[in-house]
Amino acid sequence: MRFWLTLILGTIAVSGSLTWIYLRMEAANFPAIQLQSGGGPLPLVAVPGHDFQGDPKTVVLKHEKSEMNVEYRLSVPVANRGQGNLVLTLARKTCGCIRGVFLDDAPCPEGFQFTLAPEQQKQVTVVWKYTPSETKPDQDRRFAVEFVTNDPETPVFRIEVNTHVVQ
Repeated sequence: MRFWLTLILGTIAVSGSLTWIYLRMEAANFPAIQLQSGGGPLPLVAVPGHDFQGDPKTVVLKHEKSEMNVEYRLSVPVANRGQGNLVLTLARKTCGCIRGVFLDDAPCPEGFQFTLAPEQQKQVTVVWKYTPSETKPDQDRRFAVEFVTNDPETPVFRIEVNTHVVQ
């Protein structure tokens, strides 16, 4: 009995450790923080009207339901509340359902870098559409877009959308 208990607990510990390492690597596979030289003024990422959650810092948007084959969009303001220029790069989209990311209505492809001057604000819009090949109806789904920044407090931040897919 002791053997089986040890085996089960060991498996759980190893699985948990490997999962934690994998999740940390997912957030860290992007360039390191791009601090400004000379200790000059630093940028500060802000999403007015929303609070960050978790690590990497995430803004969670709730969308009640997403019908199959219907395109949806949600927008959030992204601002620089620091004293230095804020550089953001769209690093990754976590779902094939994401049809596009737009910055003030201009397409923002992966790898696209944009700069916000101090106190400047832009609108980031996420567009998605579920198809039967991507998911089944009557499921809760979540997806995100991730940005790498030069803000030392927020080297990576995500905009996550939570929705329920319906027919």
